Amino acid sequence: MIAVINGSPKKTGSASQVLIDRMLSYEPVINDEFIQVQLHACSVTEDQLSVLSAAGTWIFIFPLYVDSVPGHFLECLHQLSALKIPQGKKVYAVTPMGFFEGEQTRWALRVISNFCNKTGAQYCGGLGVGGTGAFDMMKNIPVFKGPMIEIDTSLLALRENAVKCADNGDVFTTIKFPRIAYFFAGQGMWRKTIKANGLKTKDLNRRITLK
Repeated sequence: MIAVINGSPKKTGSASQVLIDRMLSYEPVINDEFIQVQLHACSVTEDQLSVLSAAGTWIFIFPLYVDSVPGHFLECLHQLSALKIPQGKKVYAVTPMGFFEGEQTRWALRVISNFCNKTGAQYCGGLGVGGTGAFDMMKNIPVFKGPMIEIDTSLLALRENAVKCADNGDVFTTIKFPRIAYFFAGQGMWRKTIKANGLKTKDLNRRITLK
């Protein structure tokens, strides 16, 4: 059994869950080999520990937070590191992030590699996914279509390697979308948000003086 572990603090609407849903939808659908574990809090429950102990392979999927893992997820890793993890348990990692370049996730993947070194598990590689700030607009695009095609290709390869317990290496990818267009789309989002809160675009550069 393969445990797919959502390490996002968001209970709904996370890029991590978008990737999980896409990964489990690829043909052939083999969902009976996978079980989802949602780690949204700062601790792992007894039921979750039981599921994780029974799974032969773990796939961590968590967002990039300040070039590392989210704080609550780091606490979960500390808790898991205290377990007697069987030597050689296969561990993979997938890290989505809002920055365009997937390579910026490399240090977060290193955290999982270090976790494996400490616990005796076997780090089998990861996938860094850039451009996930556009997922709200693109999450319903069919698999292997349009801007999501390269992400789907890399994610399917990782899933296949996890099923075979094979090494994936660290792979970095992003949405198939012009970088400059992604940048301007992000700027447009900020402008739309600030206007919705009763401010003006120029307020984005306003300095706040603390009393």
